[in-house]
Amino acid sequence: MGIALRKAELSDREAVRRLYHACVELGDTCWNEEYPNDAVIDEDIAMSALYLYGGGTEALGAVSLLPFDDVEEIGLAFRFADRPCVLCRLCVAPSRRHKGEGRGLLEAAERKAAGLGYRAVHLLCDKRNASANRLYRVAGYREAGEAGMYGLCFLAYEKQLAE
Repeated sequence: MGIALRKAELSDREAVRRLYHACVELGDTCWNEEYPNDAVIDEDIAMSALYLYGGGTEALGAVSLLPFDDVEEIGLAFRFADRPCVLCRLCVAPSRRHKGEGRGLLEAAERKAAGLGYRAVHLLCDKRNASANRLYRVAGYREAGEAGMYGLCFLAYEKQLAE
């Protein structure tokens, strides 16, 4: 059985904050103490875009599926431009990393996106985040170019979703 996602609610904010903070402490991401913050969490929840897996007060993984984001404004030549969503802030609790849960979370996010009517996924990944870049390549994402944003260098990826 794959990972089941549930839509995050405002009552999940603290669990999401703890998850994001734990990922910041690993040091292998461009995230920091200022990003992602409560305003980002609240906005994703208000847009019904933030999804979690895990039970009770513990979030074991999170991902946001946005209808539009900065990645869509930077002029990359995405091949799959028909009804894409932007996948962002995918993370797995440090205690659950390197056990296949990142792949499971990504697959669950793709299923959720397809179920919401999206036909493709676009995303940005910090160029220095070797684990995440490997995850996206293994999962069949196509590199669509490099993007300099927020003072950082990202790789842009895309994937067409099964209909």
